Amino acid sequence: MRLSPKVGQLAINTIETYEKICLRLLSGELDSISAYDEFYKQKELRKMRGIGPAFYTKLIFFFGNQTGVIMDQWTARSTNLLLDGSVVKLNSTKCVDPKNRQQVYAKYLEFISELKTILSIESVSKTEELIFSCSHIHPTVINRLGKHHQACSAWRKYVAENT
Repeated sequence: MRLSPKVGQLAINTIETYEKICLRLLSGELDSISAYDEFYKQKELRKMRGIGPAFYTKLIFFFGNQTGVIMDQWTARSTNLLLDGSVVKLNSTKCVDPKNRQQVYAKYLEFISELKTILSIESVSKTEELIFSCSHIHPTVINRLGKHHQACSAWRKYVAENT
C-alpha cells in the first residue's frame, strides 16, 4: 500500500470485502488463483479499494496454504528479468499493475514452481524469498544483516539496475 492516509482509509472502509475472501482462504474454500480472481473482481467493482495485487497476494500467502506466493514489485521485476520478458505487467513506477488478471498470477506461480524445481529449493515460499532478496540501500537492513548484507542484497541491486 502507498504510504498515505487516504489510501489507508480507503482500505479500512472496504475491509469487509477482503475479510470475506480471507475467511474463505482460511477455510480452504479458495485456492490461490481463485482467491486472486476474487480480489481482482472486487477491485474492478470498486468494492475493495486502497489495495492492489502486491497487497492481496500477501493476504493469499498468509491466509492460504502457502502455495500462492507474494507478487510484489521486486518479485515481479525479478521474474520479468529472469524470463527476459514481461510476464507481470508493471506500471510507470515499477509496481505491479492492478490490471494483472488471475492468468498472470497463475503464470507467475508456475514460474516460481519451476524455479523451485530447477534450483532444488525446498518450497515455493523459499523460492519467492530468494528472488525478493533484501534491500541494497536501506541502512536499517544493512545494519541488521551486517556482513551478510552484501550477499543478501546482490540480487536486489542487480534487479534495480536492470529493470
